[in-house]
Amino acid sequence: MSPDNFAFFIAFMTVVVTAGTTLILRGPLGKAIGRRLEGGSTGTPELEARVRELEERLQQLEAERGRVAEVEERLDFAERLLVRSAPVARDLPGAQG
Repeated sequence: MSPDNFAFFIAFMTVVVTAGTTLILRGPLGKAIGRRLEGGSTGTPELEARVRELEERLQQLEAERGRVAEVEERLDFAERLLVRSAPVARDLPGAQG
């Protein structure tokens, strides 16, 4: 292959590869890659809806966890009061014990 033909071949292949890459990246594959690089969604609408539903359920669970912790604190307080007041009730006249 002569040097002139080789240079033409390299130039031609460069144009073909560039054009092919441009067409591929402008299509759905390129858009998906772009969304991935931007940090956007990569799933289907059904998958996105499922993720939103799970995030909402997680928020509800965290809120319920806070409520359970509050109830536990109240129960501990009530138990301490009962333990503290139990000897007093035995010492009262008329109390059974």
